[in-house]
Amino acid sequence: MQLVDSDFMGIIANEPVYTDKVQLGDTIKVNRASISDWMYYDEGKVVGGYTIRAICDALSPEEQAAFDAENGLIFK
Repeated sequence: MQLVDSDFMGIIANEPVYTDKVQLGDTIKVNRASISDWMYYDEGKVVGGYTIRAICDALSPEEQAAFDAENGLIFK
């Protein structure tokens, strides 16, 4: 992710679910005022990602274990 003027530029890193306007691997620019959630990795640990944290908190222990095994996210 890069800051370009007042926009962020980054690469779509997952298969979009609710839109067909972007695809996996596309490079896009987003105005920082349009961003409602964000996440990045710092030394292998997730910083931010508040939406995914809330989703994970609602999972059963079995679902959480499967989620962790599938994606390997480690939250700070």
